[in-house]
Amino acid sequence: MPTIRETLELAIDLQNRGQVPQAAACYEAILRVDPSQPDALHLMGLVASQGKRFRQAEHYIRRAISVAPDCALFYGNLGVVLRQSGKLEEAIEAYRTSIEIDSTLADPHYNLGRAYKLKGDFVSAESSFRTSLALEPHNQSAVLSLMGLLVAEDRLSEAIEVGQSGLEHCPNPFRLHVQLALIFQKLNCIDDAIDQYKRALSLEPQHVHTLCRLATLLLAKNLLTECDYYLNRAHALEPTNQYVLCTLGQRQSAIGQSQSAIDYLRTAQALYPNFGAVSIYLGEAHSKAGRFTEALASFDHACQSESIRAEALAHKAAALMNLGRLDEAEQNYRQAIELRPGFHQAHTNLLLCRHYCPQASASDLLGEHIDWNDRYARGIAERFDFDVQPLVNRPLRLGFVSADLGQHPVGYFLVRVLEELQSADVESYIYSDRVRDDRITTRCRAVATCWRDGVGLGDQALTDRIRQDQIDILFDLAGHTAGNRLMVFARRAAPVQITWAGYVGTTGLGNMDYLLADPYHVPSGTESDYREEILRLPQSYVLYDPPTDAPPVNELPALKHGVLTFGAACNPAKVNSQVLALWRQVLDHVPGSRLSLCYSGWLDQSNQLRVREALGLEAGADRVIFYSPAHTGDVLQWYQSIDIALDTFPYSGGLTTCEAMWMGVPTVTCPGDRFASRHAYAHLSNVGLTNGIARSQAEYVQKAVALASDLPQLQQLRQSLRAKLSSSPLFQGQEFAQNFVELMRRVYERHLVGQRHIGSAAGR
Repeated sequence: MPTIRETLELAIDLQNRGQVPQAAACYEAILRVDPSQPDALHLMGLVASQGKRFRQAEHYIRRAISVAPDCALFYGNLGVVLRQSGKLEEAIEAYRTSIEIDSTLADPHYNLGRAYKLKGDFVSAESSFRTSLALEPHNQSAVLSLMGLLVAEDRLSEAIEVGQSGLEHCPNPFRLHVQLALIFQKLNCIDDAIDQYKRALSLEPQHVHTLCRLATLLLAKNLLTECDYYLNRAHALEPTNQYVLCTLGQRQSAIGQSQSAIDYLRTAQALYPNFGAVSIYLGEAHSKAGRFTEALASFDHACQSESIRAEALAHKAAALMNLGRLDEAEQNYRQAIELRPGFHQAHTNLLLCRHYCPQASASDLLGEHIDWNDRYARGIAERFDFDVQPLVNRPLRLGFVSADLGQHPVGYFLVRVLEELQSADVESYIYSDRVRDDRITTRCRAVATCWRDGVGLGDQALTDRIRQDQIDILFDLAGHTAGNRLMVFARRAAPVQITWAGYVGTTGLGNMDYLLADPYHVPSGTESDYREEILRLPQSYVLYDPPTDAPPVNELPALKHGVLTFGAACNPAKVNSQVLALWRQVLDHVPGSRLSLCYSGWLDQSNQLRVREALGLEAGADRVIFYSPAHTGDVLQWYQSIDIALDTFPYSGGLTTCEAMWMGVPTVTCPGDRFASRHAYAHLSNVGLTNGIARSQAEYVQKAVALASDLPQLQQLRQSLRAKLSSSPLFQGQEFAQNFVELMRRVYERHLVGQRHIGSAAGR
């Protein structure tokens, strides 16, 4: 007959090989011979625990402890069983006892850390995890647990340090590479994340989820060939995997194949109805196609998934904005922020949303932007002593940070500025997050002294790059819009920092020194509505660059068709109930007139319904026309179909007002008390078209009706507008550049003399 020791060794071997029932039979045989054999009792407890019979497991292990009260291992595993059965405080006490008996065992420290984390005591949890790792550096689970805790506390740099240290000790660190990649993604360090995913795949080349994650990042950088390589590998391994289908959908959406994207994502949703992320991707695809009602339904479905609820709410808010439901959008953004307090991107989107809201005052907007800074930006401000040099025998070095130097309002307004600066005594450094180049990007790149691609660089890395380039004045060209780098400015990347042209008001940043404007956007006496100090160019704060492929100005459509057509090329979010009420009055005062709306999203049935109802028009009535352009050039063609443009408020049209004038179409506007409401007013003023500028909503209607009442004069104006615009300050590039450079030199010298903010971390 085998001895107890031999039977015990056999049972342990069976248990290690997964033959748990056979192992249990051996332990029972031992206990029949010796009911107090501690190892058999302890191991029977582990068998019971594996079967989730936690009360029985606790009973066996406590019997083992009663026989061998000085065994640290028994107390450690008792803690595990107690934690599994929900007895957290008793588990903590068991772990502590194990450590008191033998503090050199790593597992009790690790498990104590897990228990503290469950309890919400992150300080104690961190201490326990670090002690465990000091004893056993190769424990990958402990490394991952500590990283997860640090990420939860938004201590991402420390989490990276822990992960990189773990890579030196842990065998097969696949999970560590993936976790590091996810953290780098949070930091927007896309290149570093890509590197970590590739390292992970070198260890497990057939891990489908990681293949898809890598493909998604490569897609974000517009590296389609490389994206397809990894995506095709994943698809060959598991063609109906939820991550594969979702990534295929994202790829198709990114290249403009909306219906194909939707088909892939609907397949994924049908196969995996409980996979909430697919509903977000499907909603994004619908949104990109201008189907905001369908997008809203997808985001509502995603909101049912607790793990992604905050993200789903933020996406839902964006869809609601595009349906003109601004109050609901604001409410959803605030819910998302409440659910995830560090969700600064949702808070940024909320700030942009507030600019569309008629009830938000300029002082309200200022307060909310400062609150954003206090929550997310103030804590990352860094002290850095810049080597500030006088402008003696050297050019002024200007830096421009933007993702929008392309066919985007920022690109259209800045490209000629950058071209004119070529002949000035300045150097232009462009830090671009533009993913896809176009003709405007190519022009900007051609005139830059130095072009730096920022795509894939994290905020800290970009900050360091800008500091190394010794930029004198750094321009933010995004504000709180998509792709912004406000966290670079929050860190203070240059001695002087200015926000300009990409946003519609204050950024709220303590480290943003100035806002560059003109007398129209920020009139004298309104400086207190901005946290930044106001700089003003004498006339226009931008230059307009007309498209070379614009069609010629045509005859006034009303003369040809006998029907006057008002029009608005505007985001549906700009068209609120107050705007629609005025448009109804305009149509009522001009018998037989029509309204044409041009923008992505106007083919959405919900948007059409709310417009028709507000205008008092039944479905099918031909007095309102909805048009969704497929290409940029289609908008210019659309202007040939309208006679008068009607501006929106409180968010006015900027580029669209210039495009309308270039196509011979005058605009009626009603400027308000905020930057966003004064775009059309500024551009019309610079061209001398003051007859379209109303001082009240009642006058807005009067001016629109007056313009419509004299078709011969309107025809004459149509034919002269392009020439008027061409001779206006919006076109005077050389004069603009001279004023701009003189102002920037004065600003820099002022800072040089007073050392204002130079080396400062906190700003104002």
